[in-house]
Amino acid sequence: FKAYGTRALNREFELPRSGKWWTTGGSKRKLPDRRAVTAAINYVLNKQPNPLAIWSPTECDF
Repeated sequence: FKAYGTRALNREFELPRSGKWWTTGGSKRKLPDRRAVTAAINYVLNKQPNPLAIWSPTECDF
């Protein structure tokens, strides 16, 4: 999943100054249910401070 995302980002955008798309040591815990996934997506799209880039499809089925 991460490799696919990296390739897509590399095609569309210039590499960040850090030289990396992904953080080191970020959260790796499995989200327990659909509600938790929805809450995590909402945080990333709408609430995280100082996002580097945000992309949201118009429709999402997960």
